[in-house]
Amino acid sequence: MHETSFAPVKILAFYDNKRGAWWNCFHNMQKKFSPDIQFDYIGIYTDFNPNSYDFFMVLEEYLLPFIAFLPAEKIISGCNCPLLFEPAHRAHKEGRYRAAIYNCEEMYQKAQDMMPLVFYGPSGVDTELFSPAVLLPKKLTAC
Repeated sequence: MHETSFAPVKILAFYDNKRGAWWNCFHNMQKKFSPDIQFDYIGIYTDFNPNSYDFFMVLEEYLLPFIAFLPAEKIISGCNCPLLFEPAHRAHKEGRYRAAIYNCEEMYQKAQDMMPLVFYGPSGVDTELFSPAVLLPKKLTAC
């Protein structure tokens, strides 16, 4: 077993709706982190102690105003929709957050050429529950 001699990095992530998309992503991400990372997630309107965490995370730029009182160098923001790439990129250029996570490889590649501290993370999708079909069906049907 790997033992560390330092405290884990503590990240607090914020979701907008319990059991919604961001809550589900964080729930699945939490299962994947190593013991070197303490990953907690709470509703955006929940009280918390900013001194208890090293970094703070949201998965879309539109949630940044809710945590604007936190130091930008401690904020990680995400972008999960190509239509929101420009606002996310602008917020990064303005220094509103330190690092970015993109769930789309195309957005990640584009952002990587434009700014530092950019990462690719497919939204914490639980691949045990979701895996797209490899082959298209012979006949498509719709309601």
